[in-house]
Amino acid sequence: MKIKLSRLLIAGIVAIGPLVIVHAAGPQTVITDTEGSELTQKALFYYNSPLEEGLQTAFEYAKEAVEKNPNDIVSHRLLGNMYYHGKGVEANHEEALFHYLQGADNDSVSAYMAGKMYLNGEGTAIDIDTGADLVKQAADMGETLAQYELAQLSLDQAEVESNPQMKHNLEKSALHYSKLCAEKKNTGCMTVLGRIFEKGLAGMPVSVDSANQLYEMARK
Repeated sequence: MKIKLSRLLIAGIVAIGPLVIVHAAGPQTVITDTEGSELTQKALFYYNSPLEEGLQTAFEYAKEAVEKNPNDIVSHRLLGNMYYHGKGVEANHEEALFHYLQGADNDSVSAYMAGKMYLNGEGTAIDIDTGADLVKQAADMGETLAQYELAQLSLDQAEVESNPQMKHNLEKSALHYSKLCAEKKNTGCMTVLGRIFEKGLAGMPVSVDSANQLYEMARK
């Protein structure tokens, strides 16, 4: 039986709360990508500056970068962040969503941001199916936050699912995504994976020792 992803996310991801803009490998306000044009590099330099004037300059360089190269995913994500938070420009969620969508096919972070905005109805009407698809796309592209959310929500849904086949499919989804992000040392994913081993879910043999090892790693 095929799982409709929106069923997993509608009760969970939407309930998580307001979108928090983060970079997959860094602090909330810092982007450290090294690819892109000279304009993009200048935009990144000024974006990471502590000065307000630096943010305004970063915005201008990023705008120029995407005008010259509409496929510049780093500058699109940068503009998405700036429009979302009102950094260097007046906050505009519609513009933020537009820029995240421009990079979503090739950038897991942009796909995740766009997905969360659809789920929360930020800059657009709430669209569970589109938002869920984008979050799953981000997870499949390697975005750790998306992988963790899918793992956690799949497991939570499996625990209350009465249909045996659906329950098994949800457990398999939880196993798949928790393994992916546990390998990247995500402590939440280690905990989800530990629960799977502890209870012998998704066809896995019960292994309390493995579960305890994962819980211990998650606490460090």
